[in-house]
Amino acid sequence: PQIDMIKCKMPFINKLYLKPIEVRILTILYLFIDNGISIDNSLKFLEDFIPNVYIKNKIKIVLQKIECGFSFGESISAIDIFNDSFIEAIESGEKSGSLPETLKYASEFYEFEIQNELDKMTSLIEPLLMVILCISVGYIIIVSIMPLLSIYEMQF
Repeated sequence: PQIDMIKCKMPFINKLYLKPIEVRILTILYLFIDNGISIDNSLKFLEDFIPNVYIKNKIKIVLQKIECGFSFGESISAIDIFNDSFIEAIESGEKSGSLPETLKYASEFYEFEIQNELDKMTSLIEPLLMVILCISVGYIIIVSIMPLLSIYEMQF
């Protein structure tokens, strides 16, 4: 659980780590709620699909708050894991009465956002990998030629 919490709180890693979990939560909630399962039962089932123990515990807190009479949006904003746009999407869907559709569109939006982040990271990493590869190949060539040059010098 401690490592799971660190993954959620670390500055650069948490973006790439939490977004796919947010997509999973949104998608699963959309599927359950769209098929007539209540929010509290959906959250109970959701726990089985989340690999992170820290987030599972937070979802249990959300479930407890809902059982105490708080709205879904209020409950999820109280746990302070997810970003503001995630919470706003849930609150707006709940207020408008179209929570399943909002969850679906938010899920699709986050998937698109994850793909953009990965594309950015890839475009930043590619040149770095090329430089490392060139340095490695240059090193191998120099290490291979050095013995040949020393043999050549011994002959003259």
